[in-house]
Amino acid sequence: MRINQRYNPFPVKSPYHGIYAHGVEIPLDSRQISVSGQVGVSPDGATPKDFNGQAKQAIENLQNVLVSAGMGLQDLVHMRFYLVDRKHIPELSRIRTELLNGIAPAVTTFIVGGLVEKDWLIEIEGLAAKAQTHAIDDRFSRVI
Repeated sequence: MRINQRYNPFPVKSPYHGIYAHGVEIPLDSRQISVSGQVGVSPDGATPKDFNGQAKQAIENLQNVLVSAGMGLQDLVHMRFYLVDRKHIPELSRIRTELLNGIAPAVTTFIVGGLVEKDWLIEIEGLAAKAQTHAIDDRFSRVI
């Protein structure tokens, strides 16, 4: 089963703190899921006041969507981060290093004038891909 191949070629400058890849190839036989922007709102509707709490909750929300599709953070091939303040970039890097633990998807980060709710500090989109697994039902000789 092939996995998503990461590319960080020379002479392109190494990825910022090694927390992303310049390119990620998705195998042709992969299932893919595009995850809408996730924000730092918990299932009970609470929004942490600080960036750290919102960023961690947004990644947890993203992870929960992936798990519902039989995937995980390790299957991420691309992430888009929308921040309302540039000063949060170093903190986001620390959080990504902590929570993504060596997972290096392709990444794009935007600094935006605001998000839908004025208290939201971050929104995260994801694209994940996972090689298909096929089970063979010998009774009918077909792929299911």
